[in-house]
Amino acid sequence: MKWVVRAVGVVAVSAVAFVAVKADAPLPASLAPQVSPVSRTLAVSAAPPLCTGERDRRATYRWPLRPFDREHPLRGGFGDPRTVERSDEAVEGPQSIGSFTFHNGIDIVARDGTPVYPVVSGIAVIRHTHEVSVHTASFRIFQYWHIDPRVRTGQRVVGGETILGTVQHGKHHLHFGEISSMRAVNPLARGHLGPYRDTGVPSVAALLARATSGQDVPLARLHGRIELIADALDAQPLSFGGPWSGKPVSPALVRWQLERSDGAVVRPWRTVVDFRLHEPPAKKFWQTYAAGTYQNFPVLSDHFNWGKPGRYLYRLTREPIDTRTLPNGDYRVIVEAGDVCGNRGRLVQGVTIANGDGTGTRLPAALLPLRAR
Repeated sequence: MKWVVRAVGVVAVSAVAFVAVKADAPLPASLAPQVSPVSRTLAVSAAPPLCTGERDRRATYRWPLRPFDREHPLRGGFGDPRTVERSDEAVEGPQSIGSFTFHNGIDIVARDGTPVYPVVSGIAVIRHTHEVSVHTASFRIFQYWHIDPRVRTGQRVVGGETILGTVQHGKHHLHFGEISSMRAVNPLARGHLGPYRDTGVPSVAALLARATSGQDVPLARLHGRIELIADALDAQPLSFGGPWSGKPVSPALVRWQLERSDGAVVRPWRTVVDFRLHEPPAKKFWQTYAAGTYQNFPVLSDHFNWGKPGRYLYRLTREPIDTRTLPNGDYRVIVEAGDVCGNRGRLVQGVTIANGDGTGTRLPAALLPLRAR
């Protein structure tokens, strides 16, 4: 198991100790935030691990590139944001002009000209100049994009034998997707593509708080109506050459919980997004990602940013929190980011609610700590 432990200074941070714990295990009292909010990223391992030899044996298809039984490096993940921002930088988020969608497949690194094979037999359909779909007897559709086709529409193709086409010049990758029951499916989900292993732990880099006006709010003095946002990322398990190497992708799972400083739960675990099998409809892009989100090599203000790593900001609170409904005092926000293999990284972030106007003394019944109900 590969352990990743990293600290990110969101506010003034003194020397702290790091520990590794199992997913969902209660945190030691020593990790409770002190007077000053502190952020700690803990390596959290799910048990048992999900990406094992048993998972690979249950895979229903292999890779679309030779060798079929070897894992290939990826440079783009399922659910990643795909942003083409064409408005001014001052206009960011739901009011932006451009295209904002979820990535409905995985991007497999491959040399230009590499032959691409169907993972399952079926009937080929040429969708666009550089896109081939294969419709199967099981009513699944597999997508192979960024290739120069060598087949024709209506031709029967054989899994692992027929060459659908070759990777298009200048693309350096194959976009591979699976559609089932009119929904995009994560090819890395169990029971789909194999073999696949990943022992790295996703990271939650920081917790952010924003007022409804879009202004940042100090975590040491939360007040008014605010949104909580997690900055999270995941590294791909295999390295490869070229400018895309080492660039992060979005985690497949993000969830969070709010506690008082004594550990009493104020808001129980809530899953923000789960890309492990499916993805939300495109219309929910800005309900999932927060303003400031973009993929690797993004288009921002109609400018292509070569080599810029992606930034993945998740909206923990779909609706703003009114801090006046919570008593003033110290709290901690716990955010977890996970992948399809069950690896999880956890951020424990101390925050302080300081309304400063005499409010924040009553707590609605729906928000009472679970221990007090």
